[in-house]
Amino acid sequence: MKMSSFFRFGIVIALIAPLLAGCSTLLERPEEVVTYRLSAPIESLSKMGAPTLDDALRIYTVVAASGFDTARMAYSRQPQELVYYTRSRWVAPPADLLFDVFKQSFEAFDGFCTVIGPASRLTARWGVQVKLNELTHQFIEGGSVARLAIVVSLIDVPERAVIKTLTIRTSEPVTTSNARGFAQAADLAVHRVILEAVSFVYNEVVRIAKESDVQACPVRE
Repeated sequence: MKMSSFFRFGIVIALIAPLLAGCSTLLERPEEVVTYRLSAPIESLSKMGAPTLDDALRIYTVVAASGFDTARMAYSRQPQELVYYTRSRWVAPPADLLFDVFKQSFEAFDGFCTVIGPASRLTARWGVQVKLNELTHQFIEGGSVARLAIVVSLIDVPERAVIKTLTIRTSEPVTTSNARGFAQAADLAVHRVILEAVSFVYNEVVRIAKESDVQACPVRE
């Protein structure tokens, strides 16, 4: 008995259907994850024009509060709530990004003869320890803001003592209610915090030198 054309067509379709399904799977684009960075306010710092002190400054590893020790980008719609974007991340945990930003910022500021990291074998008179307490996309009535909170400590390295601590909190309006808008606003918030932190550290070192009545921080030629 001869098979009808319709029946033969059905068999062919049944045979090639799995192959077509496999091809379509291969052609599907994987779920993309967008990553974001934080930058240093290099131009603003380079224009501050403070005299360079003949002291080295050590930037210690930035530590982060629980919930912010991850590359995931956090947002919140309710008090005490912390949720993470699924398709958007920082390129590294914010604490790591802030370490790079702080080091680049003090180098651009040029207020200290040398700026070194925690692993450097060079000696430093002063140190800066930073803790990240919050970096959140906070949704509020009528919009949202990027909230940033850090604690900056000036350290007497030889004495292993904390000289003074400053808590800095700021928020920046987010123009679009998504991760991209949050990243842009967070970058502006970081710039604001960095400028305040750099001024705090430098002015405290100058104040200590004056109060000590010694030329511990002569201006570098």
